[in-house]
Amino acid sequence: MVATLSKSDVIVRDRKAIAGIETHYGSAPAIVLGGESYAPSDVVKVFQDHLDALDAAAAAKAAFHVAIAAQEAAGAKAKALFQSLKVRALSDFANQADVLAAMGISLPKRRAPSVDTRATAKAKAKATRDARHTMGKRQKANIKGTVPSTTPTPPTQG
Repeated sequence: MVATLSKSDVIVRDRKAIAGIETHYGSAPAIVLGGESYAPSDVVKVFQDHLDALDAAAAAKAAFHVAIAAQEAAGAKAKALFQSLKVRALSDFANQADVLAAMGISLPKRRAPSVDTRATAKAKAKATRDARHTMGKRQKANIKGTVPSTTPTPPTQG
């Protein structure tokens, strides 16, 4: 089983390979590796290019993380400022949807009450009407006044 090397182990390996080639094969006209002939300087260049690519990738990764941190900080500041703008604009232009839309703000939508809220409100309204003995206009229309059927008594003189 072949063990994979960590990045730091690869860097150490490549640096040692460069040092070993320069020390032991530096004066040789060619080195045969994997059935192909290479100049020692070409082999050193391959390892050095690999080290340079690793360094460039590490620098790019660091720059990426710095850029992401800057983006998140700017985003947090912009979000807080937009919330303040939204509150102010809703206060100033509450009835002007076109002005709000131009700023990227939409009017808050009214949320429909839940079934439980509507049932509770209906029960409270009925309890209030019962407590006050109030009636709607149709209920009032059914009530007719009655005149007492007593015969008028003549006024007494005296």
